[in-house]
Amino acid sequence: MKESVLITGANGQIGTVLVQELLNKYEFNQVLATDIAAEPNQKVQFERLDVLDTATFENLVNKYQITQIYHLAAILSASGEKNPLRTWEINMNGFFNVMEIAKKHDLKVFFPSSIAVFGEEQPVGNTPQHTVLIPNTVYGISKAAGENWTNYYRKRYDVDVRSLRYPGIIGYQSK
Repeated sequence: MKESVLITGANGQIGTVLVQELLNKYEFNQVLATDIAAEPNQKVQFERLDVLDTATFENLVNKYQITQIYHLAAILSASGEKNPLRTWEINMNGFFNVMEIAKKHDLKVFFPSSIAVFGEEQPVGNTPQHTVLIPNTVYGISKAAGENWTNYYRKRYDVDVRSLRYPGIIGYQSK
């Protein structure tokens, strides 16, 4: 089967760069950028998607015959602290929609995590991979929970889900 990739949160800092790299790797019709915001400034297949809208999400997976989801949609730390419950709802329920759709359709998933899972109690240098996580933002809490849920979905349902803890990211295109 031909690979077909859906990116949630495609208009964000990581998403815009990832979309371009995926377009370098795959054909135009194999990459679908989605976001709740307006269309991106690059030439790519695009559909508006609220990750909480399960029916639309699943319709897009079927319509474009998606095989992989890069789930980047999330409310980040600074914005998230203004409305923690809304941040939790979007970050976690959007994540669960991705995982349930992946389970149902046997899709591969990439879920980025963050150093926000550590909180302030961990050493800055040589932080161990396996250590106590004490995040101090709702974003960090949702990423730590997401890491645990990825392990659960992998072991319980055999969902092919991968995750990577990113450091604070400042893109090359940022001033």
